[in-house]
Amino acid sequence: MSLMKNQSPTSDERHDEYIVLTFRAYDDEGIFVAECLELGTASQGDTPGEAIAMAHEATVMYLSAAADLGELPRIFRERNVRVLSAVPHEIELRASVHADDIVKLVVHHLGRSAAVPA
Repeated sequence: MSLMKNQSPTSDERHDEYIVLTFRAYDDEGIFVAECLELGTASQGDTPGEAIAMAHEATVMYLSAAADLGELPRIFRERNVRVLSAVPHEIELRASVHADDIVKLVVHHLGRSAAVPA
């Protein structure tokens, strides 16, 4: 099932839908900042891994709240987030990400609150 413009699928309808999220961490004067490039969520931490974990947690909470409000279709449409019907086998990094940054791709299952690292 693909997301429709004015419909918000229930968690049962989303059980086989995924989105790919890119988290980028960078050093900002001794504090690591991480952001989800697709959704704009961000957080910080003492290490790149901690910053990415915190940004991922913030993103999961954001997606959960958006789903509760029926806003996922609009957000995905506005942010050009593609909803996939299966876990992608191969993911290519975006060329625009700076080589010195730490990047982690996450495949997020829309029917669950947990994400699976790609």
